[in-house]
Amino acid sequence: MLKLVGSFITVLTSTWLGFHLAMQVRQRPKQIRQLLTAFSLLRSEIQYGNRPLFEICKLISVREIDKIADIFRFSYEELQKNEGDTTYHCFHKAIRQVWGQTSLKGTEKEIFLDLCSVLGRSDRLDQIQHIDRAKEQLQVVEEKARLEQEQYEKMFRTMGVLGGVLVVILLY
Repeated sequence: MLKLVGSFITVLTSTWLGFHLAMQVRQRPKQIRQLLTAFSLLRSEIQYGNRPLFEICKLISVREIDKIADIFRFSYEELQKNEGDTTYHCFHKAIRQVWGQTSLKGTEKEIFLDLCSVLGRSDRLDQIQHIDRAKEQLQVVEEKARLEQEQYEKMFRTMGVLGGVLVVILLY
């Protein structure tokens, strides 16, 4: 009876791990699209609006959902504190706090930080050009992430279940 319970827990745990990895792969393209939407809103606010950057971050944090909204909310809080840090450092602090909770990878982080290094330091036209470049880079990354999702999502779920069954078989 104890072996049966242990076997069940082993299969259940490995299945959960497989489904968790599959969810991470599934969430990444979705979060990249949310980041693209946030960049579009940032672009239009810089081009047509007359708000300071911290208000734009607050607006984006209200309009976006999930962890992308958290990045902009933390950025808003850091920018509003105004402790003498540059815009880049405020965004960097926000990214450090939230990035580990997202499904995004280092490539997206580099694109985001590259954009943040320009925000608030140049004229509108230059910032818009950098936002457009970041959006183009993210669109390429999103396509790759979508291909990875198609390739790996089902595999992770299957390997989670089969890996647990294999461990149970090897232990018996």
